Amino acid sequence: MIYARPNLAVLPGSSGVPELVTLGAGQQERLGSLIKMISTDFDYVIIDTAAGIGASVLWYNQFADHNIFLLSPDPTSMTDAYALIKLLCRDYGIDHFNLVLNFVRGVREGKHTVETINRVTQRFLKLKLAHLGNIPEDTAVRRAVLDQVPFVEQTPGSKAARAIHELAQRVHTLI
Repeated sequence: MIYARPNLAVLPGSSGVPELVTLGAGQQERLGSLIKMISTDFDYVIIDTAAGIGASVLWYNQFADHNIFLLSPDPTSMTDAYALIKLLCRDYGIDHFNLVLNFVRGVREGKHTVETINRVTQRFLKLKLAHLGNIPEDTAVRRAVLDQVPFVEQTPGSKAARAIHELAQRVHTLI
């Protein structure tokens, strides 16, 4: 565990290590026990999975009390999100999903994206997705990434930072 801030700890995964994507049953059991044990010490535990429908993504989602899908308005992102929602619904019985849209270029684009994916999930899965909010496309995010500083700290008044704070309030009331 790495404490990035006094009340924020990160248990980092490892990028580029295929063994972490293809855990065996025993390894999954040990990691699952570790996640459950660690989670008792925190108010919130966020598990950031890869995109797609790989076995590890499906496995990690079993730990979620609230599935929040972060997607962008592009068709590939929407297709990936729908595929994962479909599998989690069909194979795991999960029937409530939350959406957060990232890199949104305006209210109209966000509304259209939510309507599009909701139309598909309602038609084929009989599910209505909850929309928690949009994070706008913002040059402050790119600058902060290049500077390797959280954008909510570097530019707290930016559009994206304000959206993150609003989103945090909605997530807090959700839980």
